[in-house]
Amino acid sequence: MIKRGEIYTINIASSKGKKVSALICSSDLINETSGNVIIAPIATKLGTIYSFEYVIKDYGKVMCDQIRVVPISQVNEKVFSLSMRDMKQIDMILKIILGIS
Repeated sequence: MIKRGEIYTINIASSKGKKVSALICSSDLINETSGNVIIAPIATKLGTIYSFEYVIKDYGKVMCDQIRVVPISQVNEKVFSLSMRDMKQIDMILKIILGIS
C-alpha cells in the first residue's frame, strides 16, 4: 500500500514519458480509497533553494509549490520513506503554501 511520506517513481505526463521521483503527500485514507494520490515532485538538481522547497540530503529537493493529483496507476516503485522529522518540516511548508493555519 502507498503511504504518506514515501517517495516513489511516478509517470507524469509533463515529463515526456520519463519517470520522476515524487513524495506522497496525501493521507493514507485517500491513498487507500480514492484511486488517486497527491504528490510533490522531487528535483535531483538543487540549483536555487526556495523557502517553499525542502532538501532531502543526498537526494534532491521536494518542490512543495508544485503539488498535484495523479492516478495511482502512474505510481511505480517505492524508493524510500522520509523520517517523521522530515515530514513535519514538509507539513509546515505545505501549510504556508496552502494558507492553512
